[in-house]
Amino acid sequence: MADAVQYVMEKMIPELEDLQHLQIFTKDEVRQIVQKRRDFEYTMKRTPLRKVDCLRYIEYELNLDALRRQRKKRMGLTKLSLSDHSGMQRVHNIFDRALMKHRGDVDLWLQHIAFCKNTGSSKLLSKLFTK
Repeated sequence: MADAVQYVMEKMIPELEDLQHLQIFTKDEVRQIVQKRRDFEYTMKRTPLRKVDCLRYIEYELNLDALRRQRKKRMGLTKLSLSDHSGMQRVHNIFDRALMKHRGDVDLWLQHIAFCKNTGSSKLLSKLFTK
């Protein structure tokens, strides 16, 4: 279990370095983000995985992305970077993992579909309908 969490955490390194390099988040804030995500990832690996835990993780990531966008706008940064796409990819990934464990949960499917519509993820939306 720890190896899987470590692997997921290592995949986040480029995004976190980008956020720190652009000075969107300080080193201490990045450290807090890493700790919070690590806690959520361990929760995602727990059996049985509860739907509420998945939704809390999704909510945290959405709030974090909103804060990132707000700070980027305030700083006047307009150029797209790695961190602009990775937050939404992470939310889609969390939804996918939650749906693997809770396949029969129609409400969760509808939330993922609504999220895809709101973010303009038409390719992922079409893949969802084929599942």
